[in-house]
Order: sequence, then structure tokens, then C-alpha cells
Amino acid sequence: MSKEIRILIVDDDRLIRVAVKRILSRSGQNFIVDDVSNTSLLLEALKTKKYDCIILDYVLADATGIDILKDLNNFVINIPVIMMTGQGDELIAVKALKAGASDYLPKSILSHSDAQEILSYTIQNAIDVFKIKYERERTANALRKSEERYRSLVEHSPMLIMRFFPDDKTLSFVNDGFCEYFNTSREAMIGESVLPYILKENDDKSLSIINSLTRGNPVLSFDHYIETGNGTKWQLWTLQAFFDTQGNILEYQCIGEDITPLKEAEKELYNQKVYFQSILDSQENIIIVTDKKEIIEANHSFLIFFGYRNLDEFKKEHSDVIDLSIDIPGYISKKNNGHWIDALLNESDTERLISFKPYGSHNAKIFSVNINILSLEREVYVVTFSDVTALEQKSKSFEEKASIDALTGIFNKDKFYEMLANSIDASKRYKTSLSLIFFDIDHFKDINDTYGHQTGDEVLQTLVKIIKGCGRELDIFARWGGEEFVVLLPRTDLNNALKAAEKFRKRVMNTEFMNVKHLTCSFGVAALVKNDDVDKFVSRADKALYKAKESGRNRVVGIKAKL
Repeated sequence: MSKEIRILIVDDDRLIRVAVKRILSRSGQNFIVDDVSNTSLLLEALKTKKYDCIILDYVLADATGIDILKDLNNFVINIPVIMMTGQGDELIAVKALKAGASDYLPKSILSHSDAQEILSYTIQNAIDVFKIKYERERTANALRKSEERYRSLVEHSPMLIMRFFPDDKTLSFVNDGFCEYFNTSREAMIGESVLPYILKENDDKSLSIINSLTRGNPVLSFDHYIETGNGTKWQLWTLQAFFDTQGNILEYQCIGEDITPLKEAEKELYNQKVYFQSILDSQENIIIVTDKKEIIEANHSFLIFFGYRNLDEFKKEHSDVIDLSIDIPGYISKKNNGHWIDALLNESDTERLISFKPYGSHNAKIFSVNINILSLEREVYVVTFSDVTALEQKSKSFEEKASIDALTGIFNKDKFYEMLANSIDASKRYKTSLSLIFFDIDHFKDINDTYGHQTGDEVLQTLVKIIKGCGRELDIFARWGGEEFVVLLPRTDLNNALKAAEKFRKRVMNTEFMNVKHLTCSFGVAALVKNDDVDKFVSRADKALYKAKESGRNRVVGIKAKL
């Protein structure tokens, strides 16, 4: 069944309204048509219902179509409008389109033999064009606002922000914070080389940092120092590459902050190993400091987790912490090619997971891994392992819940599609039968209208219990949507599927539902054939259900595939 298209006709001539409704009813499309005769009724209708298109008379008794278009714009009512008038001149059409109408039709087309086709096409085209126009305007506004916010934040940010080109490393933008920090101006900086400010001039190792950024690893943080008349000044820079659709780097952005006080403290702490160790030990997360060749420092949490008294004891048995990792697909492990530190630097954040077993336990823990460069010159890294076991378990729980229909407790449509595709593959691979039953509740809308949606929900829940009670454990039962359900029957041919559907039908018909008492269901059945894919299989079962409903409802209809 095609999607409903809701139309509102606005015309003070009752005969015109009747004529348009009659034409649309014969068009073969699923038009739902309302009509009003004046402006006040139009506005009232728009408050209570949502319409896909308005057919508006150019001249009403209480207003012109142009005035009404202006009112709709003022009220921010975004609905395509087709202007219709008995005066078929081009000037009126131009005025209507300039005022915001999506299209224009003379009333004379209502008497044409192809009025159905013209009117249907005009409505659908107006809706499609309006959607495209609306999405473009919305996207353009969002981009404009985003750019305005970006410029406002960046230009006046206290952070040091600059952008530069990839080919010659010349600056294309610097903000106020950068100019103030380096005691310069934007005019003096644009077009100058970025290297003296963030890296060492003509240093191959420094340039390799910029060139190491890829689409899979577009961000890197590092520190840098410059010598000034007042001594050494350190900055922490975060370098990010921006790519075009082909993966080419368009520009780099670098955001920095002064970390001179932190560097001075770091130098002091480096010379005071015990104090540095106390800071590491104060963290609950497992932390190591490594130069890729060996672990230089490890905190107390590391030793407790792996069951060692000190780091030297650990080093006697293992060359690196990666030796203790559990091999899980997608996680960092000792089976990765190359050094695991390099793998971390090249992996995206979502893939930075690793698994270890704590000392004396068989239950593995999952950790997210964060790596920071402690020193570029010495290639020393601080690696933090944060226990995310509970989060990962919760994530899996959410994934399971996402597969279940909240009202009925059976599979939802998305999960069923996934299971259906797998079942079709398995059925073809092992040459076993597979059948599909579509069914829905006859006149379910009447139940909702008469008894309310709560009773309707209770009916759906009771129906699910009935079907589950007389089905098999290997059958896959899901809610397709609304009052429509599907049952997938593995290792079942068409004849046996028809028997199962008949069993379901009788059980439902003979069950007394609370409030509603008795109701019936219609069933459509199809069996998988050699050339079936998901869509063909589903379509055939759906057609069978449609035939069951056309034949009077409360029955089972099966359709054999045409081979």
C-alpha cells in the first residue's frame, strides 16, 4: 500500500472542492483529502492536522491566495501550496510563484480527460520539490550558523589557534590569542612559515610529525618550545588535518596553549623519581611510562593488577605489558603487526581497547587505552589503561535491547530483517525449507477507536502470548509494525506453514480477549524458492496477506512462487 498523502483543498466554491476530491479519489494514489471554504477554517485545520500539500484558490471571499501565502510564511507553516484559479493568465501564475507557491494550475484542467494524471503529478512534484528546497535551506542555514559560531569562538579564543597549507606550510589564519602570545599581528603572520612556531625549522623528524597525519589518524598532540628574551616558553599543540572527499589534505589546524609552568614542573619531577612515582600511584587507572623498548615506570595499580611486588620483578618475566594481553578481534594485542605503541598511535579512538586478566582471576577485564607523548625528543609515552568492562557489558545489553520490540517483547522489524537474511543464506546453503507467515489483526483500528490505545496495546500483548504458545522454539517471531506480525519457520515447506498459520488463526479466533472479547486475524504464507532474496520473499508473503484480507479476512492464504 502506498504512503498516505494528505491534501487540504481551500476553495469557497463547493462544486470545485467536490470535483477535486472526486478526481483525486480516482487517481489510484492514496490521497487523504480534506476541504475548507475560508481562511479561518484553513488555519483551524492546520492546527489540528498535518498536511503534505495545500490546493489553494487564488480568490476567496475573505482573502486572496497571495494574502494567505503571506500568512502561512508569517506563521512559519512549511507546506507546499498549489495555487488554483479560474483565471488562467500567466501574470497570476508569476505572482503566485513569487509569493511562495510551489506550482500553479488553472481550474480548467478539472474538465480535461487527463485531469487525474495532471493533478496527481502536480501534487507529487510540488511535494518532492518542496522537500528538496526545504532541506537545502535548512542545510545552508545550519552551515552559516556553524561558520559564524566557529569564527566567533576561534578569533577571540584565548587559545593559540592557527591554520596553514600542506604544500608550503605557510599560515592562512591566526587568531587574537596567537598574535598576543607571540607579540605580532595577523597581517604580519599571514603567508609566513608555520615551522618556527610549532616545530623546528628544516627538521626532518619534526616535519614527519605533520606528514604522519592520515585520514584514519587525523589528530596528533605534541609539545614544542621556543627561546625568547625571557627564557624558554613551552606550548602543547594539537595538530589536526582536514581532508577533501578524495582523501587529500586541504589544510591543517593547530591549537596550542602555553604549558611552560607544566614543563618546569615536569622537569623537576623527572629529577625526583619518587615524587613522580607517588603521583602515578595515586591514580586508580593502570599507568605506564614507556619508550617502546621497555617500561620505564609503572604505577601501583599496575603492580596490584598483574600481581608483582615491583617493576623489576615484572621485567624478569615479561619484556612488555602487551605479552599479557588477550587476543580479541579488533582489540590491541601482541598479534598485531609492528609495535603496539605504533598501533595505538595509528588506530582511531573507538578501536583503542585491550583486554587483560587480573592476577588470580579467570575473568578478563576490558580497558580503553589512551596514549600521550611525554617527550618528542626521547620518544617517551605515557599510556593509561582505564577499566571499561562495565561500560562494554552495558553496551552489549543496550544492543540486545535495541533488537526487541518494547511493547510485545518479541523481535523488532530491524532485527527480524537481519535474522531473515541469515536464515535465507543458511536455507540455500544447506538446501532446507523455509517459510514465512505475515499476519495482522482484522479491523484493529476499530478496536483502538472504540476501546482506546491502552486496550489496543493489551490486545497486541495477548496476541503475542497466543502465537508464542502454539509456535515452535526454532520459529522466529517479530512485530513488523503496528498490528502486523511475522513468523519465520525454518525447515518448513509451504503446506506445513499453511497448517501452522491455520493453527494460529483458530487459536486467536477461539480466545477471549479482555474488553474486546473476540477478534480475528488474516494470514499470508510464502515459501522460499531458489531465486528469492529478502525483498522477493517478504513481498510474496505480504501479497498473500493482502489477498487474505481482500477475500473477507479471518483466513489463511498461501502464494506459490512462479518459477
